[in-house]
Amino acid sequence: MASFKMVEKGNWEVSFYCKQYNGENKKIKKRGFKTKKEASEYATNYIKKHTGDIETPFYDVLDEFLAYKKTKVKFNTFIMYRTFSKVIRSKFGNKPISQITKGDIARLLDTIKHSHAQKSIKTRLNLLFKYAKTYYNLQYNVMNDFDYEYIKTTKKEKEIWTLEDFKKFDEILIEENKMLQRAYFNLLFYSGARPGEISALTLEDIDFDKCTININKTRISLNKSNSPKNQSSIRVVTIPRFCAKILEDVIGKNYPKKEYIFGCANPYNFFLNRKIKKYNLNKITLHGFRHSHASFLIKKGVEITAISKRLGHKNSQITLSTYAHFYNDKTDKIIDLLNSLE
Repeated sequence: MASFKMVEKGNWEVSFYCKQYNGENKKIKKRGFKTKKEASEYATNYIKKHTGDIETPFYDVLDEFLAYKKTKVKFNTFIMYRTFSKVIRSKFGNKPISQITKGDIARLLDTIKHSHAQKSIKTRLNLLFKYAKTYYNLQYNVMNDFDYEYIKTTKKEKEIWTLEDFKKFDEILIEENKMLQRAYFNLLFYSGARPGEISALTLEDIDFDKCTININKTRISLNKSNSPKNQSSIRVVTIPRFCAKILEDVIGKNYPKKEYIFGCANPYNFFLNRKIKKYNLNKITLHGFRHSHASFLIKKGVEITAISKRLGHKNSQITLSTYAHFYNDKTDKIIDLLNSLE
């Protein structure tokens, strides 16, 4: 039962209890209504929205879904959900979620110009409608048996650097006396770690004697890190001795143990792009250094299980599916080997 109070003339306050999606019976209080009727309508609509009224507009359910996901997923994953929300927020107008049709979904996907983005939006829409079935008593998930022909796009080849490409870049860093950046990019290239994992390193994570880095977190902001992508991402990675020496020469062993050694990844990305443009280097992204490391190991004949463990993948199948095209040049070697048996 809602209670009303006139705070002052033309300023009504309403307060009431409403059970949230997580089961919490939360007290809601809001003022600023010109009339008691406006306050009452606000309370009625709020309760409908939060207690399973399937006539609730789609974008209201979307807001609730976003709030729900914020409590369930990691920060970087939530950023993707927030982007998803921005893309679809206005696509269905004020239609109730129960009246969204397969045609509405198809027309939405038609406006997206890349198959990867189409599939990503479809996956998250499916999760949103499942959420609505649970918390809004929606009887039918419109995404069930949803058939859609995605845009056919040519899969973009991963941009990688060979060892020679990286050494050329490393020489530039030496010439320009960019020693901290040199330490960062050497770790990136020779460890195969993700950019956020390198940015999250502290002195506590470095063993200069054993030449290892302990990857146990990923950087998400200037002063904050999160747990890695998955449990398999927590790992100890060996690095070349010269790579450890570069880092030790830059920071020494008396660096504050709990402080991040490097900045966030974005400034390094801008730095990299400037050098690529200035020196006409082959294009590559920060994540491309990880692909370059995997490519190097594959071409050197390192077993896929060892590569998978080093990269922090859940299993070897993920590694194989991600880097299958790097194995193409091994086909000729197999044919040559078989032909030599004649």
